[in-house]
Amino acid sequence: MDGMELLKLAVQIAIGLAAGGFTAAGYFAVITSVGMINRIVDVTNTKAYIPYFEEVIIWGASLGNGAWRLHRHSCLPSGWYP
Repeated sequence: MDGMELLKLAVQIAIGLAAGGFTAAGYFAVITSVGMINRIVDVTNTKAYIPYFEEVIIWGASLGNGAWRLHRHSCLPSGWYP
């Protein structure tokens, strides 16, 4: 691999990670905007754990997105990549 190919690969990796981060942030924004966390807290009477719920949702979205991206048979809009 020459320098230009490494640069292209690095840019693609950076764009993929940024897109994954934006997806996770968008997921968290939707969950927060519909008040899902507040509903869960009200039903379970666990107001002291609100930051924990938020943190778990953020980590779950981020790790789930990362796991999907690293999955061996991911289906991308441009085709299958085994």
